[in-house]
Amino acid sequence: MTKGDVTKQGVTVEERRKPRDAVDQILDQWHKERPDLDLSAMGVFGRLGQLSLLLTPALEEVFTRHGLRRGEFDVLAALRRSGPPTP
Repeated sequence: MTKGDVTKQGVTVEERRKPRDAVDQILDQWHKERPDLDLSAMGVFGRLGQLSLLLTPALEEVFTRHGLRRGEFDVLAALRRSGPPTP
């Protein structure tokens, strides 16, 4: 098979070699049941959700190191970017 050849499953050889994740499996299930749906947004948001789950503990650790919680950081950041107080 060459790069552009399509397998029996209807995917190219290149696509078959790509690493697959849980989001791909969910999209495959949806595609099987509803091939008419555009699932591209679901894939993006599913992966963003996974990324959030991975990054949140690291962010919380930084906030904790500085005696802050997420909401407190957000307030401080909003105050800082609003500029100096006006009389």
